[in-house]
Amino acid sequence: LQLHGLRCIASALGSNTTLRSLSLQRTDIGELGVSALCDGLLTNSTLTSLDLASNERIGDNPLAARHLLETLQFNSTLCFVALT
Repeated sequence: LQLHGLRCIASALGSNTTLRSLSLQRTDIGELGVSALCDGLLTNSTLTSLDLASNERIGDNPLAARHLLETLQFNSTLCFVALT
C-alpha cells in the first residue's frame, strides 16, 4: 500500500461514521504511512480496532510507534491496535 492510498484511507477515516474495524496487515506501511493514517484517526470516533500486524517497517521504526502512541492519547474509541 503506497502513501497516496494511506492518505485516502486517512481522509475517509476522518469522516467515517460506520467502520468499526480496519485491517492493514502486511501492507508494508512505513513511518510516513502511519503518520498519514494517524491524521485520520485523530478525528475518527467510530473505529475500535486497527490491525497493523506483519508490517515490519512499523516495528523497526520508533517514529511510527510514537505517532501511534500520540494518536491513542487523543482517540478515545480505538481500543485495540495489533502490531505483531
